[in-house]
Amino acid sequence: ATGCASINAWSDAPGTTVVFQSDCDLVGSNADQVNEIFRSRSGNVLNQLTSSPGEPCTNVTPVISLDGRSVVFSSDCDLTGENVDLSSEIFGLSSTTGLAQLTDDVGTSGCESLAPSAATADRVVYYGYCNPTGENNDGNLEVFSRVDGNVAQLTQTQACWSTSPKTSGDGTTVFYLSSCNLSGSDSDGEPDIYVDSLCSCGA
Repeated sequence: ATGCASINAWSDAPGTTVVFQSDCDLVGSNADQVNEIFRSRSGNVLNQLTSSPGEPCTNVTPVISLDGRSVVFSSDCDLTGENVDLSSEIFGLSSTTGLAQLTDDVGTSGCESLAPSAATADRVVYYGYCNPTGENNDGNLEVFSRVDGNVAQLTQTQACWSTSPKTSGDGTTVFYLSSCNLSGSDSDGEPDIYVDSLCSCGA
């Protein structure tokens, strides 16, 4: 359609399934041209996975979990009735449990949870400047995880940033980019790649 775009495509490992965001009316159910999440499967099977009619909101940056069973993405839409303040949250769509809101930043005004990555529906990492655990009062850009329902702040920094986390295939490790001196041996302020363990809170 004229004036619309399909972007941020992500493929599963076999290359048979692709998810992406689009404000086009690709299957006849997005006439209001909201940025929705779509899935394309081999055999020319195209599905619209989200539906946000009439809302001034967007569903963005979808990825397929590494086990291939879920799609996670960021959205400021009220997709499940739990995001009435229309904050930017992480959502997951699983073939077994359906659509769920994975983060809830109620009370953190104007913050965003962004660009998720997932090994499974229960092992998700993302970055943002919200304060879901009470450890990010300065609103710095930090890396977070949600493992088995527990949200944890993985980086705790000031005057620098940490972004773009990715999980390992088994969901036990997270890699991310940071301009912080997290190791204590790199003070040039240039961004570097870090690796950390990913586990349930209290484990």
